[in-house]
Amino acid sequence: MYAALLRGDLHWLAKAESSYYSAHRVFTVDLDSLRTEDGRPFRMSTGNSVNIGKADSAGWEAVGKSLVDSTITCSIGGSQEMSSQPTCNGL
Repeated sequence: MYAALLRGDLHWLAKAESSYYSAHRVFTVDLDSLRTEDGRPFRMSTGNSVNIGKADSAGWEAVGKSLVDSTITCSIGGSQEMSSQPTCNGL
């Protein structure tokens, strides 16, 4: 259950990064700059956190963690051509 919620959050993060790239031609590490498809600020679900460790014009990488089950972490990344699917451990 917690892994599915984290995967869902990272899926929406990938969409928000893609939208940001479309507008700015660069990806961002600044979560406050990311918006959902309907224009609301992007937020992780309660109980999840994310760290965008790298973001530039070539791509981005992030690691999400469940704060409820500390054994669950997922990574994801993308580029202007595509975004990856979250890869999780601790399941």
